[in-house]
Parts: sequence; structure tokens; C-alpha cells
Amino acid sequence: MEKLEQQPTEVKVIDHFNALTNSVIAMLVFGRRYANEDKRYEKFLENSKFLFDVGLLSELPFLFPYLSKLLSLLPMTRKIVKTVQDIQTFIEEEITKREALISSDADAEGTCLCDAYIIERRNAEAKGDFETFKKFQLVRVSMELFVAGTDTTAKTLEWLMIHMAAFPEAQDNVQEEIHRVAGTERQPQLSDKAQLHYTQAVIDESMRFASLAPNAISHRAIKDTYFRGYLIPADAAIVPFLYGLHRNSKYWKRPHTFYPGHFLTEDGRYAPSKMLEPFCVGKRACPGESLAKLEIFLTFTAIIQRYRVRFSRDYETKVDDILRGVCGLARDAGENRLDFVRL
Repeated sequence: MEKLEQQPTEVKVIDHFNALTNSVIAMLVFGRRYANEDKRYEKFLENSKFLFDVGLLSELPFLFPYLSKLLSLLPMTRKIVKTVQDIQTFIEEEITKREALISSDADAEGTCLCDAYIIERRNAEAKGDFETFKKFQLVRVSMELFVAGTDTTAKTLEWLMIHMAAFPEAQDNVQEEIHRVAGTERQPQLSDKAQLHYTQAVIDESMRFASLAPNAISHRAIKDTYFRGYLIPADAAIVPFLYGLHRNSKYWKRPHTFYPGHFLTEDGRYAPSKMLEPFCVGKRACPGESLAKLEIFLTFTAIIQRYRVRFSRDYETKVDDILRGVCGLARDAGENRLDFVRL
């Protein structure tokens, strides 16, 4: 909010949202925030963003196993491997710091995921269990939370801002509802959510319309399986086509239109749809769904309560290109800048 006050025009919102979501994940995992001038952390963020942006390349060996040897020779592949190693080194160093803090206090309860895991590992080892809690597991979980939990949430928020600028009538309705329920003196809270029917519908519709993860993450069949008469052989790659689900006229009244009514009853009450699956489905669905939804709701409502969002002058004629997006592992918005006008 302070940064928007300082620079309200020509805002590249994805940069602000990346910093926000990274800060949340850092508090969750390591129980601390990092200063803007922390060069190690800046490099870590840069590496995390790079790994997410080239994520589609990392899927190729899984989808086309016979290309694995060839891909390993490419400079980009070597850069990806080096980036993963650098991210892992940063995580390991931060975990070592938390281990030192916890080991110095036998009665420590911990303040973050890392602390809780270390304490559980210590308790298990005291009982002779040296197998259940491995440091490597904590490293991998932390890496996934940072890499997968930062850009996705930030880009979801970016799409929400773009949709508000592109569809001003929807923005009018969201602002009116937030002001009616929460007023203008305090920020919206989770306790307001149940009364913000239209706002919740807009958030869901933005996720449907953007379909940030059009093909989600590839899965693998662990055994031969028949589905509706078709054989899915063991080890087959399974790609959930979420974009197709979210644009299917069988499930959506206006599949190619931004229409919050998809998630509202006739009397204007919020009605979630089982056909909206931005976090994928099943046991391998996104483990950070609850946290992401919380971040998205609180950030979106706080901004729309205070600001009118519109496209910067040089981008007013590029709305179609911005909405069309750029497809990769994630469906990014087109190059954009936004103005935030204080209400």
C-alpha cells in the first residue's frame, strides 16, 4: 500500500505482488522477513522466478523421456540445474540457522514451519526414530512452497487487477459492496468474507477467466487404468487440461466472457462451482490452496477498497493483447502497466 501511495501510476504490479507473496512464504517457512537490501535473498527471488518462468522446459523430460539425454546437453538445461542447486543451497543455509536457534533452547515451541519440523525431528530421534524426519524432506518442501507458492499467487492478483481495469462495471460493484460491508476506515477482514458475495464471485471468475495454470502440473499413471472405455497405460503422462474445463460451454453460461454471474445465485448470493479447479484436483492438488486464497482475498479487497484501478495511458489501446495473455507453464498477462487512483 505504501509503495502504491509513493508511485500510483505506471505500476508494474507483478513486482509488488511477488515481493508480497514472498514475504508471506518467508514468514511461514522461516519465521522472518528479509530486508530489501539483502543481496542473498534478492538472488534467491531471482532464481525462483527464473525456475517458474522456464517451468515448461522442466516438464519435457517427463513428457518425452527419449529426449532426456539430448536435453541434458543444452545450455538452458545446465542453467536450470545450476539454479535449482543455488535455491537448494539458500534453503539449506536458512534451515541450518533455524536449527542453531532451536538447539540452543530445549523448550522452544517454534514460530514457523521450519521450527516445527526440526522440533518433531528432534523428538523422534530421542525415541530412536531417525528415518521419519529427514532434513532433505524439509529442504524440498520449503523449495516447493517458495517456487510454486510465490509466482502463482502474485500472478493471480495481477490478473485480478487487470480484470478490474478491463471491466470497470465489475470494479464498481466490488467497491460498492466492500464499502457497504467493511466501510472505508478499516481494511476488510476474513470475517467480512461471508457478506462479500459479489467480491467472492469476481475472484472466482477472474481465476476461471485467466486459467493461470492451463495445463496444471503433469501427473503419472501408476498402473493400467480404464476410464470410460479408454486404457490409460501405466507410466502414461496425464496432463489436466484446466483451460478447457474453464472454457467449456457445458459448464459455463458465458465461457468466453468475464461474467461474475457464473458464481452467483439469482438473488445475488455467492455460489461456488465444482467446475472451477484453479488449484487442480485430487491428492496431488496444490497444498497451498488455503493460504493462497487467504492472501488473494485480503490483498484484493484491501486494494479495491482504497483505489480505482485503470490501465496506464500507453496501455489503454492494448487491452485485448493484455487479456489474451502469454501461455507457458503459467498463462501470464500481456505486458501491462496500471494506475491506482486513491478514492
